[in-house]
Amino acid sequence: STAWSKVREMGHVVISFNGASEAERPGEVCASEVDTGALVAALTPGAVITIAA
Repeated sequence: STAWSKVREMGHVVISFNGASEAERPGEVCASEVDTGALVAALTPGAVITIAA
């Protein structure tokens, strides 16, 4: 809930693709580990980022 409060207040959030079950910092969202090279290549202008459970 802290992370989503940060989105509402500041308009941004930190997403860590570290596979952790708990955030290390307030306002952080942990996600599954990913191939960082593939992630960086996919982050192009107009790309859509979907957050799903």
